[in-house]
Amino acid sequence: MAKICQITSAHTAGDIRIWHKECKSIVEADYKVTLIVQHPSDELKEGIQIKALPRSPNRLARMTRTVWRSYKLALKENADIYHFHDPELITAGILLKLSGKKVIYDAHEDYYNSLLSFDREWIQPCLHYIFAIAVLLMEKIGVLFFDAVIAVTPTVAGRFPPSKTTIVSNFPIINELAVKDASTYDGRRPIITYIGGISERRGIKEMVEALELLPREAQIYLEIAGIFSSPQLQEKILAMPGAKRTRFLGWQSRRGIADILGRARIGLAVLHPTKSYIDSYPTKLFEYMAVGLPVIVSNFPLWSQIVGKSQCGVCVDPLNPRDIAEKIQYLMNNPDIARKMGESGMKAVREEYNWNKESEKLLKIYGQLCKRQ
Repeated sequence: MAKICQITSAHTAGDIRIWHKECKSIVEADYKVTLIVQHPSDELKEGIQIKALPRSPNRLARMTRTVWRSYKLALKENADIYHFHDPELITAGILLKLSGKKVIYDAHEDYYNSLLSFDREWIQPCLHYIFAIAVLLMEKIGVLFFDAVIAVTPTVAGRFPPSKTTIVSNFPIINELAVKDASTYDGRRPIITYIGGISERRGIKEMVEALELLPREAQIYLEIAGIFSSPQLQEKILAMPGAKRTRFLGWQSRRGIADILGRARIGLAVLHPTKSYIDSYPTKLFEYMAVGLPVIVSNFPLWSQIVGKSQCGVCVDPLNPRDIAEKIQYLMNNPDIARKMGESGMKAVREEYNWNKESEKLLKIYGQLCKRQ
């Protein structure tokens, strides 16, 4: 039985892509799987052996001391393939390759453009360019050593050599978020939902402003599952009139998210047109589609293409609260159209945008690398 060692210094053991999609798929394919991750202690869970890294007190420690500890733990595992998930681990990946190991880099996002878009609020504005260039150089150097690169979108894949790169998109697991006792679509209350991080660039201000523009007699509410990017933003948003019609539910488990989606009528994803978002595949879009919710999403070319092809919702100018409000009102006033959009989205996920198909690509990479041993 071949052994796979997954490594992350920045994500948690419960990360959806790493744990619920990749690690579980690998275990089901009869590989032996170890996950090196910041965690309270070593444990065997769902067939996956967790090797615990101590919690980093800050980001600098995580990017230095934790990276070095990750490398040392990884060497002890003596795995057949090492698969890591964070750009800060590129140096560890190179060291593993120089030690004669098979190494895969999993690029979860377009880090370069994300940094140029100032999406990392913890980085001082003047340092974003320095970090962006540093990540770009690290990836270009690292890919010379790595056996394979996994990219989450075509845009990210375009940054790496085609001969080494496979797109494994972050599409939903079929039926993962289904709720057995969810009410029928027509019987649901007028609730719209947004699942994800809460920040200005993710459209929180425009969503709440749109609620304020809706007629009060419609009694439409917005439910948000996620964490504010800062206390200052939270204070600012809660002071807006539309916040009275918004329920901020905080972080939610996957079961909690499923419950929220099971009572909603519309899924929102009105992210701002930054470089890192325009060409991304929004996970929340596909999760809304997977449970039969019609969607209202930003009118980016890629997102518009997906929505148009699937006939699963409508697109809006994400910077225009009135446009968002009008589209919400349209779908609420036309439940038959909204329900058919939701059904079309669910069909598209079952046929194309699902993790079952993506996991086959991942397992093919492992199979090819194992043959090279």
